[in-house]
Amino acid sequence: MVIMMVGASVFLLSIAGGAVMLVRLSSGLKGPIDFEESYLHLISFITLFISLFSLLSLTEPLLGLALGGGTLAAMDRWMRADLINRVALLLVAFPAWVLSWRRVRRTALQKDDLLHRLYLYGVATIAFTSAVVVVASLLSGLLQSLLGVMGWPVLLKEREVMKDLISGVVNALVTSGVWLYHWRLAQRLPSGERAKPEVG
Repeated sequence: MVIMMVGASVFLLSIAGGAVMLVRLSSGLKGPIDFEESYLHLISFITLFISLFSLLSLTEPLLGLALGGGTLAAMDRWMRADLINRVALLLVAFPAWVLSWRRVRRTALQKDDLLHRLYLYGVATIAFTSAVVVVASLLSGLLQSLLGVMGWPVLLKEREVMKDLISGVVNALVTSGVWLYHWRLAQRLPSGERAKPEVG
């Protein structure tokens, strides 16, 4: 799971880095790249989505335990180790995001920066897409339950439906919250319109 998360983050960061270079070239921006600022944005991006995906992956198993789906000791060793790894990843990644994000925000408040603008809109786009997928999955589960597609035993079905419903709602709130937070920050930025260079 860790390898998949890091791999996905690297892939998204490669796209983001390419987008930054294209925007700089198309806008005629010159001068050295601020590597410290770029580093802080990259760390914030990676740790934010590691935290987000870790949290989303934890809601269902934790709700299963809370709703009487067994105990942690009753889980097989692989599932127990996987759950603990997700918790540990969240406990490390989230504080790292908080620390790096504070530095990013402190720097961004001092100037209108292209990298920060791209970061906010990029995160908002990914979070919004994640929220759409989560809500669609929640709706699919509800429809399958109502139409009797799953065909589970009654008691198991009720418990699973309740777990899936609460898990879906929590995940939808989390992804929507991440989107709304970054979207509102992006909307507060200056317009960013640059005067077009005179031709001739």
